[in-house]
Amino acid sequence: MSFAETTVAGKTEQSFLTTEIEPTTEIVKIARLDNCEFVELSVRLNFKARDGHAALSIFGGQKALICFESTDSIGTSCDIFNGTEVARTFSTSFPHLRGGLGLYNGQPTTVGNQQELSTYGRTETLTSKGWSLLLNHPKATDSHHLVGLENGDMLMLGGIIRQSVKEEKDDTYLSDVWRLRNNIWSLDGFLNKV
Repeated sequence: MSFAETTVAGKTEQSFLTTEIEPTTEIVKIARLDNCEFVELSVRLNFKARDGHAALSIFGGQKALICFESTDSIGTSCDIFNGTEVARTFSTSFPHLRGGLGLYNGQPTTVGNQQELSTYGRTETLTSKGWSLLLNHPKATDSHHLVGLENGDMLMLGGIIRQSVKEEKDDTYLSDVWRLRNNIWSLDGFLNKV
């Protein structure tokens, strides 16, 4: 059994995560970590969450937002898992496969996409009415880490610029640290190692 992403939801000692048994099947399962053992739950996601999906603890750890179906789909679907049930929620306006999820001003936010050139750098945040577009990120990155800060800012750490974007032979691995504040992206510095 392999595990794609981990999200803390519900009680502190429980971690819920999407799992995949085979690369093309059973990628809608959810398991709970109990005393160092994964226990499969009967509840299922509404979409295939393979590599490239993202999960984020929301509502003070009581729920998990899980988004971006596998690479054979468009990468916009989102579910909310409350520890026992899965419910569909708003889909993003643009694909965000490998775009990640983080908190910006306390709201789930995503940036970037691996698949469609026309949507690279798109940044969206989830509101009570659905996903709203923010200022695009200046680089066409994916596979970065998004970290929400106590002051409401969000950091984007590292990432990859795909060779298909640059029309070059190899991907570029970034050490950039970007900050989203007041709907403006700014370069804050660089990681020591990529």
